[in-house]
Amino acid sequence: MGKARDVVKVTLRHNPSLDKTPELIFDLLKQHFGELTYSSMPMADFYNTRPLQYEGVMEYWIRLNNAIDIADECL
Repeated sequence: MGKARDVVKVTLRHNPSLDKTPELIFDLLKQHFGELTYSSMPMADFYNTRPLQYEGVMEYWIRLNNAIDIADECL
């Protein structure tokens, strides 16, 4: 989603010979965004969780609750 999707899309477009495996994509994301599993600012992430365009109420509720769980684990 967002910048991560753009990084993968552009990299694969400019290197068509690359094998499009999940491992390759995960390695690309780690290379560009690091290996940090959780944000260093979990409460800011929670408060910045907003509904996405065309996202259903249930999907937003699930994402919001996941953000709560992550913030709780980090604090």
